[in-house]
Amino acid sequence: GTAAITDMISFAVAGGNANLYVLRDGAADYEYTTNLGASWITPTAGGVTKGKYFVIREQRSAEPVLGMVVDANSYYESSDPTDTNTWTLGANVGSADGNLSDHFTSVTLSPDGHLYFGKEFGLRRMDAFGNVDMIFGPVAPDVGLGRENFAWPARVGHKLYYPLTDYDILQLDRGVPTAGFGPAKWGTTITEMQRAIAHLA
Repeated sequence: GTAAITDMISFAVAGGNANLYVLRDGAADYEYTTNLGASWITPTAGGVTKGKYFVIREQRSAEPVLGMVVDANSYYESSDPTDTNTWTLGANVGSADGNLSDHFTSVTLSPDGHLYFGKEFGLRRMDAFGNVDMIFGPVAPDVGLGRENFAWPARVGHKLYYPLTDYDILQLDRGVPTAGFGPAKWGTTITEMQRAIAHLA
Protein backbone atom coordinates (compact mmCIF):
# COMPACT_ATOMS: atom_id res chain seq x y z
CA GLY A 1 0.00 0.00 0.00
CA THR A 2 0.98 3.67 -0.33
CA ALA A 3 -0.77 5.16 2.73
CA ALA A 4 1.58 6.25 5.54
CA ILE A 5 2.43 3.58 8.12
CA THR A 6 1.38 4.48 11.69
CA ASP A 7 2.61 1.32 13.43
CA MET A 8 4.23 -2.06 12.90
CA ILE A 9 4.73 -5.08 15.12
CA SER A 10 6.04 -8.65 15.08
CA PHE A 11 3.52 -11.22 16.34
CA ALA A 12 3.49 -15.02 16.25
CA VAL A 13 0.34 -17.14 16.12
CA ALA A 14 0.54 -19.98 18.66
CA GLY A 15 2.92 -22.66 17.39
CA GLY A 16 3.96 -20.65 14.34
CA ASN A 17 6.61 -18.20 13.21
CA ALA A 18 6.33 -14.48 13.78
CA ASN A 19 4.89 -12.30 11.04
CA LEU A 20 5.43 -8.56 10.65
CA TYR A 21 2.18 -6.53 10.61
CA VAL A 22 1.76 -2.90 9.49
CA LEU A 23 -1.05 -0.40 10.08
CA ARG A 24 -1.89 2.64 7.97
CA ASP A 25 -4.04 4.81 10.31
CA GLY A 26 -7.31 3.47 8.95
CA ALA A 27 -6.53 4.73 5.45
CA ALA A 28 -6.03 1.18 4.10
CA ASP A 29 -6.32 -2.42 5.24
CA TYR A 30 -3.49 -3.68 7.41
CA GLU A 31 -0.96 -6.02 5.82
CA TYR A 32 1.55 -8.64 6.95
CA THR A 33 4.61 -10.40 5.61
CA THR A 34 5.87 -13.92 6.27
CA ASN A 35 9.12 -13.53 4.33
CA LEU A 36 10.81 -10.40 5.69
CA GLY A 37 9.03 -8.06 3.30
CA ALA A 38 9.66 -9.87 0.04
CA SER A 39 5.88 -9.94 -0.39
CA TRP A 40 2.91 -8.55 1.54
CA ILE A 41 -0.48 -10.12 2.24
CA THR A 42 -3.80 -8.40 2.90
CA PRO A 43 -5.58 -10.64 5.43
CA THR A 44 -8.85 -12.43 4.81
CA ALA A 45 -11.65 -9.88 4.47
CA GLY A 46 -14.89 -9.88 6.41
CA GLY A 47 -13.84 -8.66 9.86
CA VAL A 48 -11.85 -5.72 11.22
CA THR A 49 -9.35 -4.63 8.56
CA LYS A 50 -8.21 -1.13 9.55
CA GLY A 51 -6.55 0.26 12.67
CA LYS A 52 -4.12 2.82 14.07
CA TYR A 53 -1.80 1.24 16.70
CA PHE A 54 -0.85 -2.28 17.83
CA VAL A 55 0.04 -3.73 21.23
CA ILE A 56 0.78 -7.27 22.43
CA ARG A 57 -1.08 -8.18 25.62
CA GLU A 58 0.29 -10.97 27.76
CA GLN A 59 -2.25 -13.22 29.48
CA ARG A 60 -1.92 -15.46 32.51
CA SER A 61 -2.12 -19.16 31.56
CA ALA A 62 -2.91 -18.26 27.94
CA GLU A 63 -1.19 -17.31 24.72
CA PRO A 64 -0.55 -13.58 24.11
CA VAL A 65 -3.03 -11.73 21.93
CA LEU A 66 -2.50 -8.89 19.50
CA GLY A 67 -4.43 -5.73 20.36
CA MET A 68 -5.35 -2.95 17.94
CA VAL A 69 -7.03 0.42 18.46
CA VAL A 70 -9.35 1.88 15.85
CA ASP A 71 -10.36 5.55 15.91
CA ALA A 72 -12.44 6.90 17.43
CA ASN A 73 -13.06 4.59 20.39
CA SER A 74 -12.55 0.85 19.76
CA TYR A 75 -9.98 -1.64 21.08
CA TYR A 76 -9.91 -5.10 19.48
CA GLU A 77 -7.95 -8.30 20.19
CA SER A 78 -7.03 -11.31 18.05
CA SER A 79 -5.08 -14.53 18.54
CA ASP A 80 -4.67 -14.89 14.76
CA PRO A 81 -4.61 -11.55 12.90
CA THR A 82 -4.01 -13.30 9.57
CA ASP A 83 -7.82 -13.75 9.64
CA THR A 84 -9.77 -10.53 10.21
CA ASN A 85 -12.77 -12.50 11.45
CA THR A 86 -10.89 -13.39 14.66
CA TRP A 87 -10.87 -9.81 15.99
CA THR A 88 -13.16 -9.35 18.99
CA LEU A 89 -14.11 -6.06 20.64
CA GLY A 90 -12.14 -5.77 23.86
CA ALA A 91 -13.41 -2.39 25.02
CA ASN A 92 -14.90 0.95 24.11
CA VAL A 93 -12.36 3.63 25.00
CA GLY A 94 -14.06 6.97 25.53
CA SER A 95 -17.57 7.89 24.51
CA ALA A 96 -19.72 5.08 23.14
CA ASP A 97 -20.63 7.54 20.39
CA GLY A 98 -17.60 7.61 18.10
CA ASN A 99 -18.56 11.07 16.90
CA LEU A 100 -17.99 12.42 20.43
CA SER A 101 -14.76 10.56 21.20
CA ASP A 102 -11.24 11.96 20.88
CA HIS A 103 -8.74 10.13 18.70
CA PHE A 104 -6.11 7.64 19.87
CA THR A 105 -2.48 8.72 20.21
CA SER A 106 -1.04 5.49 21.69
CA VAL A 107 -1.76 2.12 23.27
CA THR A 108 0.85 0.68 25.65
CA LEU A 109 1.30 -2.34 27.90
CA SER A 110 2.92 -1.06 31.09
CA PRO A 111 5.66 -2.94 32.96
CA ASP A 112 3.04 -3.97 35.58
CA GLY A 113 0.85 -5.53 32.88
CA HIS A 114 -1.90 -2.92 32.48
CA LEU A 115 -3.10 -1.50 29.17
CA TYR A 116 -2.97 2.28 28.83
CA PHE A 117 -4.69 4.21 26.05
CA GLY A 118 -3.40 7.63 25.08
CA LYS A 119 -6.04 9.89 23.57
CA GLU A 120 -6.13 13.52 22.56
CA PHE A 121 -7.72 14.69 25.81
CA GLY A 122 -6.58 12.13 28.40
CA LEU A 123 -4.84 8.92 29.46
CA ARG A 124 -7.03 5.88 30.17
CA ARG A 125 -6.40 2.47 31.81
CA MET A 126 -8.13 -0.89 31.34
CA ASP A 127 -8.78 -2.87 34.51
CA ALA A 128 -8.86 -6.68 34.93
CA PHE A 129 -12.56 -6.74 34.02
CA GLY A 130 -12.13 -4.87 30.73
CA ASN A 131 -13.46 -1.55 32.03
CA VAL A 132 -11.64 1.57 30.83
CA ASP A 133 -11.39 4.69 33.00
CA MET A 134 -9.67 8.06 32.65
CA ILE A 135 -6.71 8.26 35.05
CA PHE A 136 -5.32 11.61 33.87
CA GLY A 137 -7.31 14.33 32.22
CA PRO A 138 -9.13 15.88 30.63
CA VAL A 139 -6.27 17.98 29.32
CA ALA A 140 -6.04 20.68 26.69
CA PRO A 141 -5.15 19.33 23.25
CA ASP A 142 -1.63 19.96 22.05
CA VAL A 143 -1.36 22.86 19.61
CA GLY A 144 0.86 21.03 17.16
CA LEU A 145 4.24 22.44 18.14
CA GLY A 146 5.48 19.17 19.65
CA ARG A 147 4.47 15.54 19.93
CA GLU A 148 0.74 14.81 20.40
CA ASN A 149 -0.53 14.26 23.94
CA PHE A 150 0.43 10.77 25.21
CA ALA A 151 1.94 9.71 21.87
CA TRP A 152 4.87 7.24 21.65
CA PRO A 153 5.73 7.00 25.37
CA ALA A 154 9.22 6.07 26.55
CA ARG A 155 9.90 3.37 29.14
CA VAL A 156 12.59 3.83 31.80
CA GLY A 157 12.68 0.86 34.17
CA HIS A 158 9.17 0.34 35.55
CA LYS A 159 8.04 3.86 34.58
CA LEU A 160 6.45 5.26 31.43
CA TYR A 161 6.87 8.85 30.22
CA TYR A 162 4.37 10.59 27.94
CA PRO A 163 4.56 13.95 26.11
CA LEU A 164 1.91 16.34 27.37
CA THR A 165 0.55 19.63 25.95
CA ASP A 166 3.63 20.22 23.76
CA TYR A 167 6.05 21.24 26.53
CA ASP A 168 5.49 18.93 29.51
CA ILE A 169 6.13 15.25 30.31
CA LEU A 170 3.83 12.98 32.32
CA GLN A 171 5.41 10.24 34.44
CA LEU A 172 3.42 7.04 35.02
CA ASP A 173 4.87 5.14 37.98
CA ARG A 174 3.04 1.88 38.81
CA GLY A 175 -0.24 3.39 37.69
CA VAL A 176 0.24 6.78 39.36
CA PRO A 177 0.42 9.69 36.85
CA THR A 178 2.40 12.82 37.71
CA ALA A 179 2.85 15.81 35.41
CA GLY A 180 5.62 18.40 35.59
CA PHE A 181 8.63 16.44 34.30
CA GLY A 182 9.12 18.54 31.16
CA PRO A 183 12.36 20.50 30.74
CA ALA A 184 10.50 23.81 30.29
CA LYS A 185 9.60 23.83 33.99
CA TRP A 186 13.20 23.48 35.11
CA GLY A 187 14.97 25.67 32.58
CA THR A 188 12.93 28.86 32.58
CA THR A 189 15.92 30.98 31.53
CA ILE A 190 17.39 28.51 29.03
CA THR A 191 16.03 28.94 25.51
CA GLU A 192 16.69 25.36 24.39
CA MET A 193 14.70 23.99 27.35
CA GLN A 194 11.66 26.10 26.44
CA ARG A 195 11.17 24.43 23.09
CA ALA A 196 8.32 21.99 22.36
CA ILE A 197 9.03 18.28 22.85
CA ALA A 198 9.35 16.44 19.55
CA HIS A 199 10.16 12.93 20.81
CA LEU A 200 11.00 10.85 23.90
CA ALA A 201 13.51 8.01 23.86
